[in-house]
Amino acid sequence: MFQLNPNDFSKNTFLGQLIRIPLALIPKNTVIPILQGSAKGIKWIVGSGLHSMWMGLFEIDKQLILQNFQLSGTTVVDIGANVGFFTILLSRLVGNTGFVIAFEPLTRDLEMLYRHIHLNNIKNVTVYGSAVAEKEGVMRFNTSMAYSQSHLSETGDIEVQVVTLDSLLDNFKKLERKVSLLKIDVEGAEDRVLEGGKNFFSYYRPVILLATHGEDKVSNCRQILSTYGYSLMPLDKMRENSNTTICEEWIAEFKDAVA
Repeated sequence: MFQLNPNDFSKNTFLGQLIRIPLALIPKNTVIPILQGSAKGIKWIVGSGLHSMWMGLFEIDKQLILQNFQLSGTTVVDIGANVGFFTILLSRLVGNTGFVIAFEPLTRDLEMLYRHIHLNNIKNVTVYGSAVAEKEGVMRFNTSMAYSQSHLSETGDIEVQVVTLDSLLDNFKKLERKVSLLKIDVEGAEDRVLEGGKNFFSYYRPVILLATHGEDKVSNCRQILSTYGYSLMPLDKMRENSNTTICEEWIAEFKDAVA
């Protein structure tokens, strides 16, 4: 069976550039089942995000590693859900007895996230239209970049509601399910998310799938997680010669679980 290869789709290859030409002709509201990967068969709106999403090529390494975790029947948290690629995938991985809680403050992405939930008749996802940081309230949010790169910023052009993981701890407890995993991808506010979750991480000790944006953020996150009893490892742990100082994707686990 024919399989798309992420390398073939790269903008840096002739084949990748050739493949992209007809993609611009597909109407943005077209609904297509995702072609391959862990999310294969999920209904997807072509114009909601990158073409690599409906092709099943989006962040393949992250898709593969999620399959290795025992998520069935647990609660998982998607912070920075964007248009819902991983939210929808996680809803599949946790199964009918599991639950997904997603956070996305940007209205445009939030609307697409809800559309994908309804398209796939998903019942095990709860969405918060808010950002997550170190304190509750209202903060500025920058939408001037590409939608996928929007982020909390003092110079942001809109205001959004902000919550902390600790402020929602009682809500999580009411689900009466183990919180097994957090995915955090918030374009530079990752250390702020962690700062607001001291009690949350102490109570649940979930695995954290963490995207970082800059070496200073790696250092900050490592320091915060260390105080919580976590260790931080590159997502690709098998790559012995990787330069971990510039790694962007990490796995954080409570040290007792790693030992």
